[in-house]
Amino acid sequence: MSKTIYDKLKTNVCKVLCDDEYGTGFLISNELILTAFHVVDECEKIKVSFDNKEKLEVILHELIDENYEKLDVAILKLKKSVDFYEDIKIVDCNLTPNTKWISRGYPQIQDATSTNLIQSGNIINQQLKELFKDKIDLQLDIGQTFDSYKGLSGAPLIIDDMICGIINSELLERGISKQLNALSIKYFKKLLEEVKITVKDEFLTKSCDDISSDAWGNLLKPEDIRNLKDKFLAVCPDYSSPKLNKFNRNLVEGKYEQSIYDDRDISSLKFIIFDKCQDSLIDFYEINKDKDYLSKQEVEDFINNYIAEAKQIIKDKQQVYNYLKVTDDFIKKLVLDLIDECFLAFDEEGIYDE
Repeated sequence: MSKTIYDKLKTNVCKVLCDDEYGTGFLISNELILTAFHVVDECEKIKVSFDNKEKLEVILHELIDENYEKLDVAILKLKKSVDFYEDIKIVDCNLTPNTKWISRGYPQIQDATSTNLIQSGNIINQQLKELFKDKIDLQLDIGQTFDSYKGLSGAPLIIDDMICGIINSELLERGISKQLNALSIKYFKKLLEEVKITVKDEFLTKSCDDISSDAWGNLLKPEDIRNLKDKFLAVCPDYSSPKLNKFNRNLVEGKYEQSIYDDRDISSLKFIIFDKCQDSLIDFYEINKDKDYLSKQEVEDFINNYIAEAKQIIKDKQQVYNYLKVTDDFIKKLVLDLIDECFLAFDEEGIYDE
C-alpha cells in the first residue's frame, strides 16, 4: 500500500530537545534536520527523537551563521543516518490567501506525542511581500483551538503534499494563540542548495472543486433505507457474516479517515465518484436484471469496477482541480461509504433517480 503524506511526516518529523525545552524538526535527508534556530539557541547539547524513541545527539551545521540565526533557520546534523522518506518535494513557490495547509509537530499541550495539524480551517491568511521581524512572511489561520502551539516551532509547512516553508512562531492574544507564522522556502533556498538538497520551483494554481462539493451538498437523501450488509445480501445471500463484518470494519475505518480531511475535499470526491459510478450501475443493472441473485465474484468484480472508475475520474479531475491524493484502499472505503449511504448499490434500488 502506498504511503500517505501523513505516514511520511510521522517518519520524518522529530522532537528537538534543548535542555528542558523542545520544539519540532524534520528530515531533509537521512542525516540532516531542518528546524527553527530559536529552538536550539544557546543549547549546549542538542538531541532529537523520532516517534518518541531513542534520543539521538545532533550538532548545529557549520553553515548556520548569524544571517540564518536572524532568519530563525537552522540545520542539524545527525551522527548516524536514520530512516527517511525522500519523495516529499521541497518547493519555492508563491502562496495565495485561502490556500490549505497541513503540518505535523510537537505542540507542548500534546505533551510527548506529535500530532497532525489537518483540520479544516487551516489556510494561508496572507503572504507578505517583505519579511516581518526579519523572519516571517506567511500568516497562517488554524483550525484547532489549542491555547498555545508552543513546541511547533520548526515544523514543516505542507501544501499539496510538498514542503513550502517552516513554522516558526505564533501570534498570541490575551494568552491564546490566534495565528501561526511561517517562513517560505525562498528565504533559505540557498542554504538548502549548499547542503545538496534539491529545491524545485512550483506554481500552486489549482483550486478546490467547489462545483462538485456544492453538487454533493444539493443531493437529496435516497429513500433506500438498507444498510451496507442489507445491500450485499439483497443480491447475494451467500455472503458469510465474517466477510460482511470485514466490509463493515472497512466502512468504519473509512469514515474515521474521512474525518481528518476537509469536508469540502471529501464531498467533492464523493460526488464525482457517485456521479461516475451511477453510469456503471445502470449498465450493470440492465445486464443482470433478470437474475435472481449474483455470485460473490460478480459482486466483487463490480466493486472493483467501481474503484477503477473512481480512480480514473479522480485522475482526470486532478488535471484541473486540487484533489486529495488518495490510495486505492481509501477509494474502496469511499465506495463502501457511498453504498452504505444509499447512493450506490448493486440493484435497481441503488439507482439514484431524484
